[in-house]
Amino acid sequence: MVKMIEKGDTVPDFVVENQHGEKISSEDIEDAVIYFYPKADTAGCTKEACNFRDSIESFRNLDLDIYGVSTDSVEAQKSFAEKNNLEFDLLADSEGEISESFDILKDSGYAERTTFIIQDREVEKVFHKVRPEEHVEEVLNYLDQA
Repeated sequence: MVKMIEKGDTVPDFVVENQHGEKISSEDIEDAVIYFYPKADTAGCTKEACNFRDSIESFRNLDLDIYGVSTDSVEAQKSFAEKNNLEFDLLADSEGEISESFDILKDSGYAERTTFIIQDREVEKVFHKVRPEEHVEEVLNYLDQA
């Protein structure tokens, strides 16, 4: 069984494609918000992604990249990003390997809605079972106080 990722843990190793078919490695991720969502183009996931999109300047001002991750294909992630004008990487974890390494892959094959704040390649904060409507505000409030 995979160990639950906690504060202080290093980001698990992975290499996966984003919505453009470009390889993204965990080694490239220094300071970021990595949020996992169950399925592209569903109501809650769209709301959450658009909230990240609408707040992207706040994250950039904090020097944080945003990565959305789901078990969708590269093509599904590309369609989702284009449809919603998402300007950040959506990672296609189609085999569930990233979700499993973060210990949030559910029996259904979907990722549990979870967000990780990464600082210097280490987990700074974990938000479990988040509510998509309020989550981005919750993350920004946490970062304002950190």
